[in-house]
Amino acid sequence: MKKFINLAEIILNGYEDMMSEFMNVTLGAQERFEKARWHEVHAAMRLRLTVYKQKVINVEKECRKSCEFNLSDPKNWQDIKINYANMIVDHPNALIAESFFNSVFNRLFGHMAIRSNNIFTGVKIENSHQALNNADDILIDFPYRDNLKDTVKSILDYFSFSIPYENLDRDIDRITERVNDFFGGKRPTDGHVSIKIIQKVFFRNKGAYIIGYINLPDEVIPVAIPILNNEKNEVYVDSVILGSDEISMIFSFTRSYFMVDAPIPIKYVTILKRMMPHKENFELFTAIGFAKHGKTVFYQYAVSFTKNTPPEQLYCPAPGIKGMVMLVFTLPDLDYVYKVIKDRFTPPKDMTRSEVEKKYSMVKSSDRAGRMADIYEFRY
Repeated sequence: MKKFINLAEIILNGYEDMMSEFMNVTLGAQERFEKARWHEVHAAMRLRLTVYKQKVINVEKECRKSCEFNLSDPKNWQDIKINYANMIVDHPNALIAESFFNSVFNRLFGHMAIRSNNIFTGVKIENSHQALNNADDILIDFPYRDNLKDTVKSILDYFSFSIPYENLDRDIDRITERVNDFFGGKRPTDGHVSIKIIQKVFFRNKGAYIIGYINLPDEVIPVAIPILNNEKNEVYVDSVILGSDEISMIFSFTRSYFMVDAPIPIKYVTILKRMMPHKENFELFTAIGFAKHGKTVFYQYAVSFTKNTPPEQLYCPAPGIKGMVMLVFTLPDLDYVYKVIKDRFTPPKDMTRSEVEKKYSMVKSSDRAGRMADIYEFRY
């Protein structure tokens, strides 16, 4: 019916507005980096965290304003969901659009009304999406020439900024030396070896990161080149990060989110997963700023993990010192923990639940710099 189609269109338009605003904030990252506007960097990071929630609130209001039927009846949402699903069937970001729909529904009804025929539920296989078929189109292929310096120069030339490199020859030498040391001074001899770099620069705090991998016949070697601004209108290569273990550290839950021009995020997650196969998709979505969808994917992961857990394996207290304000528990083989704020805090802790929530919110919006872990927040 047309009235259900209209509401589905309102939600989809809200989703597109959210993505547009999210990307507008993100696209300013390069200029902020080049002009060393560090106060704007942190302000943009905090602003981007509010975009999703604010758009959901706006769509909720628009739904209530435009609705021609009983909006409070969840049964009507079966038809709204069907119409919305038809609208996004070929959408390159269909799964994120589903997450947005769910957020609007939860905003209207609360979590107690959740039913699989009203919202998008179940474990979704991100790998099945058609966008994965052409994920490689975000890569730039640089041949691994006999003279590695030429390859490195080509990479740095391609990823130029509006301000020059402080000392380009020095940086080329540093990168070349680090790569040669990694391979024990021996260049891979196979003629098909190349260096594949993601076509967009990743920005975070005061750094810009060129990210990709050395493509060998039987493995990939992840590589990241952090670039810093010397605050004298020049940039320089700070270091070279090589190998899955090293690069995993910069995509950790203990680091702030990257800003990268990723209009189809699943492509970036696919390439990053190729470089860090031990990372879960929800970690990578979150690392590039799509934290709300990362939360959805984590929820699906946790449900699937729990269903596949032997019935005799019970939840148990997490290892470590017992907390004064949180109950922390997990499953024996799960790599993540659940933390629940206590009703009463153990003395001498003297604070309120609201204060605890604010501190966790502060962690999410701060430069964690490897010191504090991020969270997914669930209510009710």
